[in-house]
Amino acid sequence: MNEYEPWEWRTEQEMQDALAGSMLRTEYLQDRLLLASRLLLLLDIRAHHDGLEVGPGEGIVAASIAPRCRSLLCADISRSFLNKTAETCVGQQNVLYSVIGDDFLDSLPSAAFDFGYAANVFVHMDAYGIFHYLHGVARVLRPGGRFWFNACTIGVNTIDLFRTFAAAYRAAPKGRNPGYLRWNDIYTIRQLIREAGLHECEDGLIDDGGGIQALVTRPYRGTLSASSLTT
Repeated sequence: MNEYEPWEWRTEQEMQDALAGSMLRTEYLQDRLLLASRLLLLLDIRAHHDGLEVGPGEGIVAASIAPRCRSLLCADISRSFLNKTAETCVGQQNVLYSVIGDDFLDSLPSAAFDFGYAANVFVHMDAYGIFHYLHGVARVLRPGGRFWFNACTIGVNTIDLFRTFAAAYRAAPKGRNPGYLRWNDIYTIRQLIREAGLHECEDGLIDDGGGIQALVTRPYRGTLSASSLTT
């Protein structure tokens, strides 16, 4: 099985399960629209900005943000999700699409984006995967550009989810699903941000009892090494 195959889906129900688990469809759609509204403010998105969405899902957030910026590139390891995003964003000529693989963001151009975000993407990654994506983010953002992402830790709001995934992990240790949540802590996320050459924005790292939210920026000068910009 290709390592990315679990992220390909064949039916609308499989798509919904991959995106939201047991969350009701109506709740999920409302949540995505609320996130889009927050991102417009957090990322200070302007009409002349070029943006990047890593893991657009079915394109609900992209469809809301694209009319507010010059261009939006949706990048994903899943062709079926990119196809669905294109369907959701039909008629929006400024939405572009890119399939990425095990090179993380290496296939994307350097210093090409004013903002970016990855919603419910890094929640499925360990520290190594998050680092390599953030290192890519530091390269593809323009100086001063902002990027938002979320991650998971074990807290009062996520302990039930942890127990569910822990039971599934034990039941099928040889078939562990890459869709399982991965558990990081806020101190690890902070160090990964720094190691990747990014800076936290003011009040940009929050743990709300299990869900970590991070708002970071590429500094204008003095932090990224030459190797960071060329690798």
